[in-house]
Amino acid sequence: MNIKLLSVPIAVLLLLSVLLISGCQTHNTKSTNLTTNQNAEDQVTVEQMLSLASNQLNKTLPKMIDTETRLDNSYVKGNRFYYKSTLLNYYVDNMDVDVFNEEMSENTGNYICNSSDMLFFKENKIILVYSYYDDDAKFISDVIIDTGACDKLTSASSDTEE
Repeated sequence: MNIKLLSVPIAVLLLLSVLLISGCQTHNTKSTNLTTNQNAEDQVTVEQMLSLASNQLNKTLPKMIDTETRLDNSYVKGNRFYYKSTLLNYYVDNMDVDVFNEEMSENTGNYICNSSDMLFFKENKIILVYSYYDDDAKFISDVIIDTGACDKLTSASSDTEE
């Protein structure tokens, strides 16, 4: 299994997220500027915006991301945004799950933490969870990216570059 090929679907998933969330980000700015005459119930929470983005994304799913990856659904729990994907023609029994998880975590984390497109997630400390299943619907791995830790990751990488 070529792990590098799988980083392309992650970029596509992230792009979908950014597009959906960026529309909500404008709404978030408006909600924080509500006049004092409006009730707190009128304010839109980050979780509600994430749920809206997930619902919009799910209307287009399932969708093939590439020849090997199908994005099946997404959902939100608290400050976590979940993506469930199936790796077609791959089977967990034939994979080195530790290598898969390590490579995907590193590639995805680096992209998210260094991308200005992911600002909404980072500012709101959203945890992104990419759940992968094999062609027999057996669980492979969760790749978890805590955007709240991005400052530590990016400052650590800039320290080592000096």
